[in-house]
Amino acid sequence: MLRMIWKNKINSGSILTLSILSLLVCSCIKIQSNKTGERSDSDSTQIDNEVLVRGIRIYGIGETSSPPIIFFNEQPLNINQDVYGNGKALTISCDIVAHNTPNLTLQIIHCDRNWRSTKNVFIQDPVNMRSNDFLIHRAPIGVRQYDYTAEISFPSKSSLLKIEHSGNYIAQVLDYYNSNKVLAEAKFFVVEDNAKISFIAQSGFYESAQTDVPQHGFRVTSEILPDYTIFGYNIKALVLYESGKWNFPIVAEESTNEFKKGYIFARWFQSFSSRVNADFMNIPAGNEHRLLDLTDISSFPFIGTQSLTTPLSDLPRNGGAVADNNGVLLIPLIPSNEEDYIPFEFRLDLKGGSVLQDICVVGTFNDWTPSDKWRLFYDPKTGYYRTRGLIRRAKHEYEYLAGKWNYDLNVLTEYEPTLLEGNSKTSTKLFYGFVYYQDIALGSYDRIIGFSSVYTGSYK
Repeated sequence: MLRMIWKNKINSGSILTLSILSLLVCSCIKIQSNKTGERSDSDSTQIDNEVLVRGIRIYGIGETSSPPIIFFNEQPLNINQDVYGNGKALTISCDIVAHNTPNLTLQIIHCDRNWRSTKNVFIQDPVNMRSNDFLIHRAPIGVRQYDYTAEISFPSKSSLLKIEHSGNYIAQVLDYYNSNKVLAEAKFFVVEDNAKISFIAQSGFYESAQTDVPQHGFRVTSEILPDYTIFGYNIKALVLYESGKWNFPIVAEESTNEFKKGYIFARWFQSFSSRVNADFMNIPAGNEHRLLDLTDISSFPFIGTQSLTTPLSDLPRNGGAVADNNGVLLIPLIPSNEEDYIPFEFRLDLKGGSVLQDICVVGTFNDWTPSDKWRLFYDPKTGYYRTRGLIRRAKHEYEYLAGKWNYDLNVLTEYEPTLLEGNSKTSTKLFYGFVYYQDIALGSYDRIIGFSSVYTGSYK
C-alpha cells in the first residue's frame, strides 16, 4: 500500500510570497514491505516495534495432542499416557508478526478454581514464575502470514522458572520491553495425586432450551476419595472440562444445585467424612466434531488471495459422523513453506432458508469460543450462512453453535450445538475432572488434589 504524506518545507531565512510557498511542497512515499510478501490490511499498518501473535498453542511436551497438564512431583501410577501425556512439561508455541526479532517473556499466574488470579504473595512469585528462554525461529521461506515462531518448554532444568504449587495457571506471553503488554495467553493445570476419582457414565436425556423435542443425553456420577493428608470439608469443587474446551468449566460445588434447561446440571454431596460425591446431568450426547484437514494440500492448495473452502457446503447433521480427535489440534509434518495461515470460508447450508437463531462456528482454530469474528451471516444470493478468516494449516475440528446474539455484550448467549450438529448416542466425548481443595496454609489457595477422565457415549 502506498501512502503519500505531504509536508510543507519553509525556509525561515527567506521572504517568500504565498504563491512561492505553494510551490515549495514536497512529498515522501512510505512503502511497507516484508520478506514474506502480502499481509492482511490490519497488519500493513503495523509500526516497526509492534508485535502481533497470530496463534498460540499449548500442549504436553513432544506431542501436540496431549492436554495442558503437568503432574506435580512424581508421575501417578498406572497413568494412561494416551489420555494425559507424560505430564512432565509443557510446550508453548506461537506464530508472530513483527518487523524485527521479538523479545519475549513467559509469565505464569496461579489462579483459583474460577480462573481468578490468586491474591497471595506466597504463591505468586514474580521471580521464579517468569522465563525469557524463548527460542525464536524465522518463518520458513514462502510463508506470508507471520515472520517468526517462538517456542518455550517448561519447567526444565536449564530454566529458572519453577512451579511449586498445584492448581490452575495462566501462561502469558509478554513483550520483554513492556511487561504490561500481554501478547497472548493460554491455560494449563498442575495436578497432584492425593485424591482418587471414580466416574460412571450412564445414558440419560438432554432437555434443550431451544426445543422441547426429547434428546439423547448422559449422566456422570462421581466419587472423590482423598488420602489421609486431606481434610474432606476443604474439598470445594469437582470441575469437568470437555477435552480441548478449556474455557468452559462445568462446575459441581455447594452452590450449583439448580437445574436450568439447556445447561449441564451439577449436584454436590458433601458430608463431614472425607468422602465427597458429585453428579453431572443433562449432558447432551452431541455429535462427533466436524473434521477439517488443511494439511491435505492437494485438496486445499493455496494460490493467490482467494479464500479456500470445502467442495460442498456443510449441512445440519443427525448422527453417523466419523470419529473425531477429542477436540484437540493435530499438527503433522508438512512442507515448511506450507506451515502458514490461509484464508478459509465456512459455508453452512440450511436448505436455502434463514433461521431465527444466530450462528457461530467454533473449533480448534479459535479455542472453541464463539466470537463476532467467527459469526455467520446469511447470504441471500447463495442461500448459505458464511464467514471467513485465517486458519493455520493443521488437522482441525469444528462445530456450529446456534443461539442468541447479545449486542450489548457482543457475545453469543444461550447457544447449543445440538440444533445444527445433531445428538447421537453413538458419539463419544472425553471429559477431564479436577478436584479443588482450599488449602488454608500460606494464606489459603486452591490446589488440584486429584484428577481423572471419563468418556461418555460409546467408549473408545
